[in-house]
Amino acid sequence: MPIIIASQDIEDRRLRSNINVDKKRRSPRHLQSSPHIHNYYEVFHMQSGGCRFFLQDSIYILEPGDFLVIHPGDYHLSKYDAGEQHNDRFIVYFDIKKIDPRVLPHLETIFPAVMFTILPEKKEELYRRHDEMLQLFHKKDDFSDLCLDFVFQSYLLFLSRSCTVKNRAVTESESALEQAAQYMKAHYAEEIDLETISSIAGFSPSYFSRKFKELTGSGFRDYLNHIRLQEASHMLRSSNKSILEISQECGFTSSNYFGDLFHSVFGASPREYRKADLVT
Repeated sequence: MPIIIASQDIEDRRLRSNINVDKKRRSPRHLQSSPHIHNYYEVFHMQSGGCRFFLQDSIYILEPGDFLVIHPGDYHLSKYDAGEQHNDRFIVYFDIKKIDPRVLPHLETIFPAVMFTILPEKKEELYRRHDEMLQLFHKKDDFSDLCLDFVFQSYLLFLSRSCTVKNRAVTESESALEQAAQYMKAHYAEEIDLETISSIAGFSPSYFSRKFKELTGSGFRDYLNHIRLQEASHMLRSSNKSILEISQECGFTSSNYFGDLFHSVFGASPREYRKADLVT
């Protein structure tokens, strides 16, 4: 299953006035069509029901009241709890570069945590703030956009004072799959085959392939290529190394394959991608 990277056009439309507010009810067993990444922050709140996220290389199980912070460039896939009739979630997408610098220091209590939960006594106020942001977002005029900007930054400050960090809880099998994902992240430059990675998890190759895809939304090879391509994109932006050197250091044995794969994901060749970054 391909990993979706939102185009700049999609991101510009999603972040109208630098913020997008979205509330939906998901049916049991709802699964994102593809794992994906985007270049803005996402604050995901589970209002009712439950949801399981594979985020980067870790599993997060959300219950009512829980929040998950997804950073720009984070690989993620969500699957909703099949045991619930309704799964209600509230999401805010935003560009952190547009946040008032005076607000940012207050966010250090929640953003590094990845997962946190609302204090019970703050739940009613939380829902009131959600409703206020939704109303402003759907009015779609300049005045409402300005109000939404202020209300949202107040919302972030409210979360910093009203939430507490929540620790993850995973099964032994899930922990083994996490270890495999973490191994790929640490050893992406090396040759990794199915036999090697399945043995690290302690599973047979066929069982590992099936369970890893269920968890991440993609096969282990696609997931490994995602890690390699993300590292390659970083090196293209931050180093003067040749494209051949970058492809080799990121674990690709063929520069032609690297170029074709890079273009299929980023919509530009490595050379075009580097040149565009230098221009901007």
